[in-house]
Amino acid sequence: MIGDILVMNSTRGGIFSSLQRFFTRMPFTHTAIDSGNFQSRATFFGADMVATVVPQSRVISDPTIAYTIFRPIFGGAVVFDVECIFERYAGNGYGFTQLFYFVWRWFFRLLHIDIRKRRNPFPSGDICSEIVYEYIKRLAVKVRDYQLLDYLAQWNENTIHAGDIYTICSAFPEKFKFLEQRNV
Repeated sequence: MIGDILVMNSTRGGIFSSLQRFFTRMPFTHTAIDSGNFQSRATFFGADMVATVVPQSRVISDPTIAYTIFRPIFGGAVVFDVECIFERYAGNGYGFTQLFYFVWRWFFRLLHIDIRKRRNPFPSGDICSEIVYEYIKRLAVKVRDYQLLDYLAQWNENTIHAGDIYTICSAFPEKFKFLEQRNV
């Protein structure tokens, strides 16, 4: 359904996915938003080489991708906000340099120092979790959900990874209904 949040783990993603799991210490490598149908095919919107729409079948039918789907419970705001997120991010280049921050964050975590709120020195481009974070934040602002906004303040759009998106959705089951999970 349009607006659902997908959190994935690409088990065949090679070195990139392996490094992501290592440095984030989470079994997730990608996030996306259900963007409805295009030419009768269900799609997700997220960031790969650019922020783009892809057929859901690429994920759902791929046996090497584990995933969890959450449905935001925010009423009519969902459809409008998916459109706004699409308008803001579609076609933007991928933020490869942002990923260096996760190595830095991992290093400071070893020292028991939380740097999730700190500025990412490499903010250019957009990554998948950034797009989903902005979507969730937009929903929370629209319905004035200050508890969720306070929770989201632990990160910013350039310091959040796919595992954090899973953590946010799991922490608020009354706001993000668990729909489906497939483990590989």
